[in-house]
Amino acid sequence: MVEKEKTSVNYLSAYLSDHKPSKHWAYGVLYPRSARIVGLEGEDAIKSPQATFSYERYDTPALAQLRERYDLDGVVSGAGSQFEEFVLLNEWVYNKIPGGEPEPYVPWDSLSILEDIERGKKFFCVHYALVFIQCALALGYQGRMVQIWEEEKGLSGHSVAEVWSDELNKWIAFDPSGNFHYEKNGVPLGTLEIHKVWLSGDFEGLKEVPKMPPDGRGLSHAGKPYSELFKDGGPKHTGMYFHLRIIMRNDWFSRSWGEVSDPQGLNPEVPPYLHSRDTLHWTDDRTPLLANHQNTSVEREFNWPINFVRLWFDMKRPLRLIDVHMTSYMPNHRDFMVRLNGAEWQKKPEHFEWELKDGDNKIEVKPVNHWGREGTTTEVVLHFDKEEAEGERRSYSGIR
Repeated sequence: MVEKEKTSVNYLSAYLSDHKPSKHWAYGVLYPRSARIVGLEGEDAIKSPQATFSYERYDTPALAQLRERYDLDGVVSGAGSQFEEFVLLNEWVYNKIPGGEPEPYVPWDSLSILEDIERGKKFFCVHYALVFIQCALALGYQGRMVQIWEEEKGLSGHSVAEVWSDELNKWIAFDPSGNFHYEKNGVPLGTLEIHKVWLSGDFEGLKEVPKMPPDGRGLSHAGKPYSELFKDGGPKHTGMYFHLRIIMRNDWFSRSWGEVSDPQGLNPEVPPYLHSRDTLHWTDDRTPLLANHQNTSVEREFNWPINFVRLWFDMKRPLRLIDVHMTSYMPNHRDFMVRLNGAEWQKKPEHFEWELKDGDNKIEVKPVNHWGREGTTTEVVLHFDKEEAEGERRSYSGIR
């Protein structure tokens, strides 16, 4: 095994396993009295806006109703991976919803929207994204709404969905109103990555997958082709990703924004998502601050990670005995699954005792949510040296 950034305190050292370590992990120094692995990037995650994002609770009745009524498990049953499930769901939403102007505007409730379709009602981009996100939530995944618009368009633009991929350890953007996503050199992109592609002008290897339909169905001003709405440049439509703004909640079943009369004009009756401060806007040297909004230029704040576990360790007496502490960064967390030294996976409480053997000791941990979805596995190796430990025990006789 290749040792990575090994840190040593005489008898005890630690390093990340070379086998697919979580990207969310680095670590600090281990001390005899309180041996600790600090997730430095995990520390950033604690301070990030994920703490202010309002996630829909797993036991919200509408989620179970949505999953059962529209057989969402059947919708994604042909998928061979998590990502393929997202692609199938995106296609289903696109085919399910007819594009147009909803009159009157409707609450952010997929059950109501899907029922209204049967009454002949039409919807535009934000509703496609909303249904995609709430269906993803019903299947046990996490999604968020991102508003995008061109440099000169004001606040009137387009809405897309992002879903968290445990396979890729990042947020991926889907546009259900066009049934496509962006890939660069075969790798699916998130909204911030698309934004950077647009600014750089490096469109080599960039593709819309599958190719966007020509009628631009489902956009803010439905019925007009994309060519009339947005500028070209490189592959079409990436200029729409100049401004990015995340709506910092997905609990719309629990806290609906209600009905309004005019979804496009900026007046007190429009849906708050168009001018709410409950959003996070991206800014950089080319993208100006958005007044009266939260702004960030810190990538980890905009693309905060989820579905991982942060670990730390406290030394005990005898020195080979340690307390393991776990903190989950998985919304709707249910269980911690732990594997010690390659044994079977076991459910463990957030704090438990672990007796180290001589040499390397590997711990693998992953969170599980209330739908049984597993998050990213974090692997850490502790190296225990018995002879050095005896010397430390004599030197630190006050250790309890």
